[in-house]
Amino acid sequence: MPFQYSTYTAQRAIDRRVNDKNMSKKDTELASQVLMGGALISIILSAIGYLGTDIWLASTQWLLVAAVLALFGVYARTGK
Repeated sequence: MPFQYSTYTAQRAIDRRVNDKNMSKKDTELASQVLMGGALISIILSAIGYLGTDIWLASTQWLLVAAVLALFGVYARTGK
């Protein structure tokens, strides 16, 4: 008989995550790295758009996305 993950167990796991107001230091560092990686990808997409092929957004819009992601990445790193 295969393992069955009950909805009660899943709901308890979700409740635990929602009720935990503070992220752990490890989770915060991972979130910061993901946001900074997204900023880097946005800058690369901006450069591609500058060369002539806009991908979904214009180059200046990708730079704005990169700035916002980097800002949130720094904020997540400070942990305040």
